[in-house]
Amino acid sequence: MEYVEQKAFDPLTVEVYPCGKSEFVLQGDDERTHLECVKGKKRIDFAVDGKNREYMLRFHDTKRPRSVQMNGNEITPISDMKDSKDRLPQVHYDEKARMLHVRVKGQRFELSIVFH
Repeated sequence: MEYVEQKAFDPLTVEVYPCGKSEFVLQGDDERTHLECVKGKKRIDFAVDGKNREYMLRFHDTKRPRSVQMNGNEITPISDMKDSKDRLPQVHYDEKARMLHVRVKGQRFELSIVFH
């Protein structure tokens, strides 16, 4: 935070451009969040280890996934991200933008995105 009345980013939006293996550490005054992405031929694995918060992960230039799992549990796709903001986790694929939106809440989790 830079000033007294500043609000934390919630959800924290992360723009992900999957390519091979990549890592990023977000360092704040009282927090540290480690993000890791590994893109294979038919899957993307994404891990977060950090502050317990809501994350909006936007995976760019992807195909429609066959399945998305969080910590081994399937996330059911929704038709529109605006419809059910209270229910988490969420996953929505935007065909026109070729973008996968995943909205989750947690401190430490792993996503597995599998393609056809």
